[in-house]
Amino acid sequence: TSPSRTSEVDVRALALVRSPPLLVAMFAMCCAAESTTGAEVVGEQTAAEAGDAVVDNGADLVGEWAVEGGGTFGLSASRGALIYREASGEQTLTGALAPTAPGEWEAEIKTEGVGETFGSLRLKREGKCIRSHFKPAGHDKFCEEGLLSTRA
Repeated sequence: TSPSRTSEVDVRALALVRSPPLLVAMFAMCCAAESTTGAEVVGEQTAAEAGDAVVDNGADLVGEWAVEGGGTFGLSASRGALIYREASGEQTLTGALAPTAPGEWEAEIKTEGVGETFGSLRLKREGKCIRSHFKPAGHDKFCEEGLLSTRA
């Protein structure tokens, strides 16, 4: 059997980046786990579809986070928004997280200084942890399982 389109894209993306950003690694790990479990990926939901029940600004999430399997990312606050930031090799990925539902945020992630869209990221509170779901640019579905992060 031939490999899936997602697998081909993941392999090429990882081969092109000398030190892959955490988001690329997260997506590759999630897709690998999903292909072995047969899990379906989740669809997208915009902030408008989530409704007006959004009240959690995530201020208590500001700081450094360690991702299961390795890597870290930072969350900071700026003008009432959570800002995602990940440094990897010579590039920095960043995005302003907007609330989509209580305890959930989403951002378009761009390469800092270049402005090129890298993908989209969803963060969701799970107790004292954060679960992150990534979708590379050009893909139409987020990784369902995601990765769990704890305070660094």
